[in-house]
Amino acid sequence: MRPMPAARPEIWTWGSCLGICYGMQLMTEHFGGKVKKAEHREYGHADIEVDHSNGLFRGLEAKMPVWMSHGTPPTKCLRILCA
Repeated sequence: MRPMPAARPEIWTWGSCLGICYGMQLMTEHFGGKVKKAEHREYGHADIEVDHSNGLFRGLEAKMPVWMSHGTPPTKCLRILCA
């Protein structure tokens, strides 16, 4: 697997951070976890339903088309990142 481009070091001092997709991979690697290529990979169109209950996604439509690309999950995750 090619090395992942790194985030600027100061990003980890800005406070809370939500890691979605590549962000989750960056966080996993930065905090000592491991990411590797999955045996089964998924790519393609998907539709999501947005949960507006806590305001994080305020302003987004209730249903949205997205592109999914799953193929490099965390394989070792620190407790601070994975519940």
